[in-house]
Amino acid sequence: ETELLKKLGKLNTGIGVSGGGLRSYFSTLGYYRGLLDLGLLNRTRYMSCVSGGCWATASYVFHSSKHAPTPEHFLGPIHKPEDFTFFNLRSIEKGCGRKVPTSLDVILIALFDLFYEEYNPLDVWYRTIAQVFLK
Repeated sequence: ETELLKKLGKLNTGIGVSGGGLRSYFSTLGYYRGLLDLGLLNRTRYMSCVSGGCWATASYVFHSSKHAPTPEHFLGPIHKPEDFTFFNLRSIEKGCGRKVPTSLDVILIALFDLFYEEYNPLDVWYRTIAQVFLK
């Protein structure tokens, strides 16, 4: 195993990311983009995460090349914080990991479950995350 990892250029290195819901999700995507640009992400052997960090990590690890042909496309371009406006959020490309949580679908799923299905708010959150991130 060690020899194969050396041939693949994998370091005996791990990444750990914490939780924090959508803030952690977006932060983790940003960290991964930075590590990818530095040439470190593809050489990492272990990834550990919790909560929002898991959503980002699982989305990154299992993203479909059908929708995001490269890791760079999935993680999206690097932007300055002041460039994150509502207009720019609407123009995020399909397949980018930032697209799903900023889409109208998230809001509509939550509102439907809350008002028409009458789930309690915590269940609405779990169901929305499951439908958006796990499907």
